[in-house]
Amino acid sequence: MPKRQASLPRYLEESECERLLAACDGAYAFRDYAILMLFLSCGLRVSELVSLNVTDVYEDHVRVLGKGNKERVVFFAEGCREALDDYLDVRNTDHVKESDKNALFISRKNCRIGVRGVENMLNAKLLAAGLDASRYSPHKLRHTAATLMLKNGVDTRALQEVLGHSSLNTTQIYTHLDNAALHEAAMANPIGRKTKDEIES
Repeated sequence: MPKRQASLPRYLEESECERLLAACDGAYAFRDYAILMLFLSCGLRVSELVSLNVTDVYEDHVRVLGKGNKERVVFFAEGCREALDDYLDVRNTDHVKESDKNALFISRKNCRIGVRGVENMLNAKLLAAGLDASRYSPHKLRHTAATLMLKNGVDTRALQEVLGHSSLNTTQIYTHLDNAALHEAAMANPIGRKTKDEIES
């Protein structure tokens, strides 16, 4: 049997990312903005994000515990650093149980935020941004981060390290390009633009 073609994963365009981030408001605005920035900047898995502790955040990177308990370092830019600083300034653990006091992201229930809490927050922000919440999930934000990195010149091997993939084949599923970019790549090849008459003359 021929191998089935993997479908291209959905992702947000850059303008849609900005709309999503702009939809963060209310009592948990700084937390939600920081969560979304980490997803969109670093391509973390939701399980990795909810397990982050304050002690995992450094000046320009986070220390992430990925699949198979593999630890990796994921760097971030100044926008993400600013988002984390703004959140840490208002992060309050006064009513958080002792075992969760080191958790980076605190839920409305005063404990470490869970996967479901992140999913619910994202759905609310997608709706507020006028985006279709049924089409996107935390994992689609991971696709989005990978796509934006690739479109802006990140090498596939470097992307593999950022995403924490053990196989480059897995990374290549994320590194789809839209048709416009594929068309642009084809047009960039000078041989492909030459007609037979031009070659023979």
